[in-house]
Amino acid sequence: MSDSASTNVAADVSGPTIYNIVTARDGYEVSGEHRAVVPDDKEKIACVVGEWCGSGRVDWVITTGGTGFGVRDVTPEV
Repeated sequence: MSDSASTNVAADVSGPTIYNIVTARDGYEVSGEHRAVVPDDKEKIACVVGEWCGSGRVDWVITTGGTGFGVRDVTPEV
């Protein structure tokens, strides 16, 4: 979750790092359709995560970003 990374995906460093850590483990898969960079917006975050959880195809969700002290950092609240 990041306003800046959602407009410039190349700015996202933590997402690809987490992806590499998870996929390096035997038995873990990360679906390409279930990866997204979302702006710090409660409704957008809730919509994306809600769709994934409701799809029946996602066992767990890892989020990164949106956890700072800025006014728009709302990931924990969502």
